[in-house]
Amino acid sequence: MTKITEHARELTLPVITVRGTVAFPGVQLNLELAREATLRAFSAANEGDGTVFLITQKDPTIEEPTQKDLYHIGTVCQIKRINRSESGAINAVFEGLCRAKLSSVAREGACTYATVICKTVRVEEAASNDAQEKIDTVLHMVKEIKSIHPILND
Repeated sequence: MTKITEHARELTLPVITVRGTVAFPGVQLNLELAREATLRAFSAANEGDGTVFLITQKDPTIEEPTQKDLYHIGTVCQIKRINRSESGAINAVFEGLCRAKLSSVAREGACTYATVICKTVRVEEAASNDAQEKIDTVLHMVKEIKSIHPILND
């Protein structure tokens, strides 16, 4: 029998808008951060728990995108590694944690934060009796092979 567990939670995270790139859960992404708003969001995330919301902007030519300029689905990411270049830009590696839907964008001080709904779905397949029978058969065959093979017989 299949067991499906859904868990949704609301998070408020510093938001980093990216151009022409999409982050995915379970995948690492290397980005060069140079825009002032991006550096502020990165700094706020780094001072906190290192979690940030990466979302792609619809038009990569817009320098300061608003909520209407962003797609409505992004990825909650964890900062994994930081390298500073000589030009002052930051090269950072992010790892996607989960997909999230953008609810709202708000400015707090110098940083932009996104309120997102992060939803995870877990599917568990219970072993059927047929599967257990197959496992038992294989284990029995392994025991028989061990008993007749001189190298495996300890």
